[in-house]
Amino acid sequence: MELQKTIDQAIDILRRWERGDNHFTLTTSGSTGEPSVIEHSRKALEWSAESTRNTWFNNTNQPGEKKTLAPIQLCILPLNKAGGFMQLIRSAVWKSPLWIGPTSANPFNDVQFSQRHSGQTLSNENQFIDTQISNSPNSEQLHQKEEFNQQNHNQSYQTLNHQELALILNGESIPYSPELWNQYKPTVLSITPMQLQLAMKEEYGRKMLNEMQTILIGGQAMDLQLEKQILDNFPNTRWIHTFGSTETASHFAGRILNHNTPEYTLTAGSSLTTNESGEIEISNPATNGRRITLHDKIQQTSDTTFIWLERTNLLINSGGLKIPIESLEKEISALLNWPLLSFYIVGQPHPILGEELTLFTTHSIADITGIRNTLAQLPKLHQPKKIHFISEIKISENGKIIRKH
Repeated sequence: MELQKTIDQAIDILRRWERGDNHFTLTTSGSTGEPSVIEHSRKALEWSAESTRNTWFNNTNQPGEKKTLAPIQLCILPLNKAGGFMQLIRSAVWKSPLWIGPTSANPFNDVQFSQRHSGQTLSNENQFIDTQISNSPNSEQLHQKEEFNQQNHNQSYQTLNHQELALILNGESIPYSPELWNQYKPTVLSITPMQLQLAMKEEYGRKMLNEMQTILIGGQAMDLQLEKQILDNFPNTRWIHTFGSTETASHFAGRILNHNTPEYTLTAGSSLTTNESGEIEISNPATNGRRITLHDKIQQTSDTTFIWLERTNLLINSGGLKIPIESLEKEISALLNWPLLSFYIVGQPHPILGEELTLFTTHSIADITGIRNTLAQLPKLHQPKKIHFISEIKISENGKIIRKH
């Protein structure tokens, strides 16, 4: 059973932590090359966990006031990657229980929830918008905003499949029960953009998203379409788009989407500069004070804030012009009204240009004329020279497109 494997893995990591192990390894996503193994010290991981809490989950405002209780998390991310692994470490450092669920691309299709009220199961199908992407120019007019009154917001959603959730408490796993869920109700969820997109299409997923007070989104860039959907439908949830890497023991900055700003703010204890290429250089206790250069070009707006611009190791050199892939993909996403995970751009060898822009998509070949006409709005050198229609796009464990062709 997959859940039991995840639970066993979680218990093993926590036992190593409790016995005082000083070194832990993580594997990078491999989205831009072969996965690599990164080792972190116990001290670095402790700092990362405390920095997250002090930045986003410490409501203490007055000197001498006691810290609030640490939040309870729900983990649906792979534990061998930074996102899921650090949820475990936060649980250990914060001395807080942790719920473990399926770590699949669509976890809320595996864990099904229904509303329980006065012993009855209620149907709420009409309360939620259809979040499937529509190419109709008037699609927004056809969608109604989701409305929850305070009574609905306070009601809890209970699992129908008890085998798909477990609580990690004091180093042991406890199977789900309604009483346990209500006693240790999670308020914080970490999720990838791909998981979020799929959750938005599931009634159970939308209900669970509504249950959370804070949702951390990480692992990949977000398209504006998805950002607008979640803010429109879940305005009472705090949405934080995190920024980090395996090398820095998970995130070191975050952008609160509710604040409607492109700026990321550093977590407590981090400092940043940029090199001559405009790439971010980060230093904090997780890097042992060393400056780590990431392949991310930024615009630094203050000592503690920056705007992300593009990945510098995702460039296509076509005819001597260096084209940033992710920036181009965002343009195409906006033009075609496509989710970012439904297509990708690569550079394929060309005898004259060196590399030529090639687009791979899971959309229908029947739309080829409209696609080409729309892409013609791009600058000529930014227009894909070839379009390949494929049945699926391979995604890494932590939700990043694997750009192989």
